[in-house]
Amino acid sequence: MKIGVYLLSIHHTFLSDFIQILDPSSNQITLFVSAKMKKLLLTLNPSVESQVSFFVYDGHNLNKYNREVSKKTKNLDYLVVSPNGGRKGTFSHLFLKPKCRYAFIDILFGDAYLNIYHLFNWDFVSNFITKSIYKKQMKNADGILFSSRSIIEMMKSHLYKKMLFLPFNFYHGENHLKKIEHQGINFTVTGGIEPLRKNYTVFFEAVELLIKYNIPNLSNIQFIFLGAVKNKETDFADRVINQAKEINKKAEFELIKIFDETFIPENIYREHIAITDFTLNIINMNYYKYGKFCSGMAESISYAIPGIYPKDYEILPELETSSLKYKSGEDLFRIFKKCINDEEHVTHLTREAQENAQQFTIEKYRMSFFNFINI
Repeated sequence: MKIGVYLLSIHHTFLSDFIQILDPSSNQITLFVSAKMKKLLLTLNPSVESQVSFFVYDGHNLNKYNREVSKKTKNLDYLVVSPNGGRKGTFSHLFLKPKCRYAFIDILFGDAYLNIYHLFNWDFVSNFITKSIYKKQMKNADGILFSSRSIIEMMKSHLYKKMLFLPFNFYHGENHLKKIEHQGINFTVTGGIEPLRKNYTVFFEAVELLIKYNIPNLSNIQFIFLGAVKNKETDFADRVINQAKEINKKAEFELIKIFDETFIPENIYREHIAITDFTLNIINMNYYKYGKFCSGMAESISYAIPGIYPKDYEILPELETSSLKYKSGEDLFRIFKKCINDEEHVTHLTREAQENAQQFTIEKYRMSFFNFINI
């Protein structure tokens, strides 16, 4: 088959995996991506250039680019489209008219119909127009891809289309990222330091309790904030970083490791994921309702790592036995304490994570995807 993928701004890690789902050894793959996306993709996987062909958006006239993409789809059997963000990006979809069958990746989690995340948050006229364009693309598509099963269930009463659950990340096996031997236990918080997606209050409460009760072997653990500082959130990030530094003074060692850069290179990020024992997902539940993927759960899948989540977070059922949940700072404190004191508990969760991750292989979802587009 000749398959196109239009992904200008979605995560490059997902695109790298998705290329493998499309099986480039058996199919001709064309990527419609931005220059930045291509660069990130080649950094992650240099061999991809020999597996696919590129039609690159140079960043200037998006409407013209979309018209050119539309013409090229005449020669495709199928196209997978991810919408562009913002009002300008949504308006540009008026000029994207695929000439082949296509699937639409709903990166807004059904919000055009459900309005549960309030992602269309401009003025009334802009909201009406952008929602209308977004809905039109969804209605015209032959199928819709979602990364939340709950959203699929809710969307069934709004949109009579084929819908497929496709996770954000996939498991590549133990050789994908070699675990680095290390002492102690590392809890890693992925994603940028910012208030919209994260709830640091509960975390700091739990860590303060570890210090207050002088928990034995505290020096055997470390919390890693593996996320860059967002430019528009520097004031908030400064407060978080200063609070972490104060805690480190009390602990008398680097209990919390923070990166205060605005960008973390891919190799540095992977090095720290390789020494991660738990993903620590101190997420804001207003932003992560109905099973919306968080970066920590994605990494738990990719690298077979146990995860810690808020009580109300809807984790994937496949990850239940390798996940822990908290409802308060005291709860989180108890989780940390047990992990410090109970090596068998940690070993059990790690073993479960390794078994659970195998339910998210490329091969499994390749079969699901091709069944989906051929029906």
